Amino acid sequence: MNEYIYIQKTKDYEIFSNCKKIIFWFKNKFNIITKKKINNINILVLPFKSIISNKKFKKIIRKQIRKLYINENTKLVLSKSFTNNEIKNILDKYNVKYINENVAKKQLIFKVMDYINRIQKKEQNQREITILVNNVTDININLITRFAFESKSVKIVSKQINKFKNLEEKLYNENGIAIQFSNSYKKSLKKSDIIINLDFCETDINEYEINTNAIIINTEDKLKIKTKLFNGIVVNSYNIKFVKTVNKFNEIIKILDEFDNLFIYESIINSDNKYLLNDNNVKVINTIGNNGIILDKEFKNIR
Repeated sequence: MNEYIYIQKTKDYEIFSNCKKIIFWFKNKFNIITKKKINNINILVLPFKSIISNKKFKKIIRKQIRKLYINENTKLVLSKSFTNNEIKNILDKYNVKYINENVAKKQLIFKVMDYINRIQKKEQNQREITILVNNVTDININLITRFAFESKSVKIVSKQINKFKNLEEKLYNENGIAIQFSNSYKKSLKKSDIIINLDFCETDINEYEINTNAIIINTEDKLKIKTKLFNGIVVNSYNIKFVKTVNKFNEIIKILDEFDNLFIYESIINSDNKYLLNDNNVKVINTIGNNGIILDKEFKNIR
């Protein structure tokens, strides 16, 4: 089980008393972190009220945060103030693990399909799904299996096709479900309307000829299709909200109001608090592309 440490800046500086402002000034000058534990949530408050310089952040990471790591399963959960690329590059440099949303995006991929199907007035069993995948992991196998059961057809595009032969045989022998396989750069994605990227990098995807009107749901780092002929949609992330949650989870949400819901979701489902959430507690409210929120009409108008 993973352990998570939530990291954020100081809040409500403007309403501090004079005494607290003096304490804040001292902590800011000497880069002293405030450690909190509320409802079993570990929070680190960095002594900054606005922009933090890369130099100061490096000092805090090198001298303090790295010492807090108890085991290799510890990860940081970054507040909205710390999700820029410069901060992530510093964390990568010092081998500090952090949540990047990719696990959450995979776990919620059927919620996103439900969202798109509702807008386009389609059923999942009408969909022909193409999945980009190279790695045989439990989550990838589970997602492929569910797509195979719920969709009209599934095609796997992979450079490691042989790794999925056991899954192919199991689905066919036990359930009579046939999966297509391909790795043709010219044909694999040429007619694919819905493409699910589970672990291809941007460079690999751009080697293929892609249907110019495809919807690509990307669960990896931000993806941009290079060809100017592409008029489709790339879903790089989602905005979610929590509904009908139990009181204890509502308390956690209030404590973590500086954090994106997708980050909170990923940390909760991989922690001891995972029992507090189920599929019915999460709703996708919109999707995010390279230029921000994707409007419903974009999904309606795509051919």
